[in-house]
Amino acid sequence: MRNLYEELKRRLAQGFFPDNFLQVARLAEEASWQTDRPLALYVLSRILLALGRDWPRQGVETSVADDMQRTMEPAINAYLADAATHDLTAEQEALHLNNIVRSFLKWRSAHN
Repeated sequence: MRNLYEELKRRLAQGFFPDNFLQVARLAEEASWQTDRPLALYVLSRILLALGRDWPRQGVETSVADDMQRTMEPAINAYLADAATHDLTAEQEALHLNNIVRSFLKWRSAHN
């Protein structure tokens, strides 16, 4: 399972853009079915799907895309890095999820 988190992080490193969000979201959702604690991977998949679907068809300005990456990437990468190297407790996982959701809500509130 740890290789999965490394793979998710590797794929996200390819860029914050809709097609990549959708691919990573599908992988996270599929992986959530294979774990005893699916919550974090499922929440991550839903957030990435929402980001991919919210992206305007005509694209976004580079500055907006960069802001999305600056807002979302640290929380997501922190979770993926910790999950790849540690067996997270439910409390640790909840802290990461709160950070991911908080960054998502911050992004949404600034760009709606």
